[in-house]
Amino acid sequence: MFLREQARWWRLFLATGLCVVLFGTSMLSARPVDAAAAPAYVRIIHASPDIGIVDVFVDGKKILSDFQFATVTDYVPIASGAHKVQLALIGKGVDASIITQEMSVQAGVPYTIAALGTKKSGFSFTSFVDDNVIAGSGAKVRVYHLSPGVGTASVSSQSNTLVNQITYASASSYIPLSSGTYSVTLNADAPKASLSSQVTLKPWSVLSIFAVGLVQGSPHWRLVAAPQQGMPGMPQTGGDPHAAPQTYPFYWQWGIMFITLVGLLLGCTYALTYKNMQAAPQPASKKSRLR
Repeated sequence: MFLREQARWWRLFLATGLCVVLFGTSMLSARPVDAAAAPAYVRIIHASPDIGIVDVFVDGKKILSDFQFATVTDYVPIASGAHKVQLALIGKGVDASIITQEMSVQAGVPYTIAALGTKKSGFSFTSFVDDNVIAGSGAKVRVYHLSPGVGTASVSSQSNTLVNQITYASASSYIPLSSGTYSVTLNADAPKASLSSQVTLKPWSVLSIFAVGLVQGSPHWRLVAAPQQGMPGMPQTGGDPHAAPQTYPFYWQWGIMFITLVGLLLGCTYALTYKNMQAAPQPASKKSRLR
């Protein structure tokens, strides 16, 4: 009887343990699916002085209409992977696209996509990987040189050089600054020209400064400032449109499974011990032995 009861408890223990292991394994195998489902985040700037007002299409679907020169969109989510991005004059439709380009984006990563070029040089998209993570309550600035016909340029503020020798269709590194108001000057080497603007950095923010337009011609050279709220120290995913992907360790699941199995083992051992104690014959009392 005792052996039969013990076998029943062990079968229950093993069956429960198997369920725990299968559950943990299914969670581990589901992890890549969750990561693949995370979107990338993209914003677009119209920096081509020759194209005019346009519509923008992604995979044949219009995502922007009446998109004008020197306009910067907010970040919007887009499925990770490869996409066909197209730009066409407003109302002309995707079949009349001026730019058609394949672009790939990674889950959780923010991008800036710039529509560049002139009739003489041709038109294209250029993408930049952004980083909007802020340490503490500071701020930082990044400069994007998107002005055709301008050679290398430098950026200064209050006689301090922030960016030195940035070339066309490129972006500077991020410059950490304290929050406040700054007078920023962009100095071009060829042709010799300068452009100044006053910008305000709020605490915990990222400011993008885009140099667009023509030094000699129309639309004229200008600086476009696009502030963005920064993200805290460690990047996040999910609804965060500005951060790099973050992965979470799953070793804790195996720890939970181990603790559960140990608990089941101890529980079964206790139950069997208690049952055996109840079933064992009790010694006769002293009074009964005297009788």
